[in-house]
Parts: sequence; structure tokens; C-alpha cells
Amino acid sequence: MESPHDTTEKTGYLDQEFRLFYLKDQKHQNFTYHYHDFYKVIIFLSGKATYHIEGKSYYLNPWDIL
Repeated sequence: MESPHDTTEKTGYLDQEFRLFYLKDQKHQNFTYHYHDFYKVIIFLSGKATYHIEGKSYYLNPWDIL
């Protein structure tokens, strides 16, 4: 919530709201093809995973950023 005394204006990439969330999965999961109407940045912290994006496979290791 903005203060009535705040004179800062959001510009550029800060003019839109963004969401931050954390997921912790322990089991193997398969997802059907889907899309998002927003940008998604993944910071993979531990384990191993494969992400399939637009026909390309990305094999993730800890601390990879996708």
C-alpha cells in the first residue's frame, strides 16, 4: 500500500505487479502441455529435474536458473 506522502512513481518493469512463490516437491510429477500468460523464472535449489519448454528439454541441477 502506498503512503500518501510517497512521491515515487512506478516506471519500466516496476509498473506491473509480480508474484513470488516457493514450491517444494519430493515426488516425480508429469504435467501436460500448458502455457502461462506471464514470465516465469525458476531457481532450482536441489535435486534433479527436467523441464520441457517449447519442444526443448532442460536438465536442471542445483542452483540452475531457467
